[in-house]
Amino acid sequence: MFFILHGENELERSEQVADYKRQVGDESVRDLNVTVLYGRKTTLSEVQHAANAIPFLADTRLVLVEGLLARLASRKGKGGDDGEDGASSGAAKEFLAGLSTYVPNVPDTTRLVLVEDQTLKDTHPLVKLALKQSSKSVIEFKQPQAGELPGWITARARKHGGTFDGKAAFKLATLIGGDLRRLDQEIVKLITYVNAQRTVAEKDVNLLVADVSVSSVF
Repeated sequence: MFFILHGENELERSEQVADYKRQVGDESVRDLNVTVLYGRKTTLSEVQHAANAIPFLADTRLVLVEGLLARLASRKGKGGDDGEDGASSGAAKEFLAGLSTYVPNVPDTTRLVLVEDQTLKDTHPLVKLALKQSSKSVIEFKQPQAGELPGWITARARKHGGTFDGKAAFKLATLIGGDLRRLDQEIVKLITYVNAQRTVAEKDVNLLVADVSVSSVF
C-alpha cells in the first residue's frame, strides 16, 4: 500500500508524517526503518530499492518521498520531442510510468508515502491509482482561507485540551493571519496561560499576542 499526502498546510501535513514515523517499530530501531528520499534528485531504482528492503527488528518500514510527484508533473509538461526539455519530459514520463507500475506491488512490510507541498489534481495518475485502494490513502491538507481561520483555531484548541470563545478565535486570526505554525504556538501559549481551566477570551489574546500584521516602513 502507498499513501499520498499533499497540500499547502505544512503544519498538519508534517504532523501526519510524524505520526507515521511513530508507528514504525520500537524507538530504538525506528531510524533504521525510516528512509527519506528527496524527489528533486531521487531515481525510480532508489525508490524501489528503499521500498523493497526488509524491516530491521520491526514489522514494517517507512519510505518517505518528498516532492517527487510535482516534479514529474512539471517535467512531463515541458518541451517537445527533442532538446533538453524534451529529454526531461521523456524521462519524467518514463519515471511516472515505472512508478505507476511499481506502487501496486509495494511489499506488505513497507509503507510508501509520497509527500507533496502543493495540491495535486485528482487527474494525476498516481492520485487516481491511490484512490482505487480500499483505505484512505490520499489525504489533502488544505490551507484554511481567512474566513476559516477562527474555526480552525477553535478546533486546534480542542486538540490541545482547551477552548476558545468566538471573539478570541477571531481576534487571534486577525492578529496572526494564516501562519499556522505561529497560530498553533499562540494557541498553546494561551491555553497554558489559562491553565486549561477556562475558555480563552478576547482579553487574553489582547494581553499576550502581538499584532504581527503591523510593521514599520523603516
